[in-house]
Amino acid sequence: MKVVNRAYLTLKSDFDRGNLLIRLNGQPGITDDCQFGRDEQSFVQLMFDLTERIFEAEDPSDLLDASRDLQELCARLSADLEACFASGDFESARLALAKLNVCSKKLQAAQAELERRTAEGRE
Repeated sequence: MKVVNRAYLTLKSDFDRGNLLIRLNGQPGITDDCQFGRDEQSFVQLMFDLTERIFEAEDPSDLLDASRDLQELCARLSADLEACFASGDFESARLALAKLNVCSKKLQAAQAELERRTAEGRE
């Protein structure tokens, strides 16, 4: 029963499912501490800039704009990942999944910050 539960949880999670497909196709899995190379510096800079926008936003609308930008980026990265899997390019899929993982975590942080500020405004 434990194996079935673990399999279900793996398939339920987009990240875990993608990571499993990548590993099954001979690529190393993605970890949370995945490092990006020089070729990905523009992505790293974009994530840094969006993080800065989230935590330095004074107005809730600025925070909402940053969240929307992250949602759009996550959607693009998800489409890229899907295209990589469809074409059988698992090396590129690995990179796309790593980027999507980082972007998703930033989006969660933005949403948590927005909720925190909304709660503060009600107090």
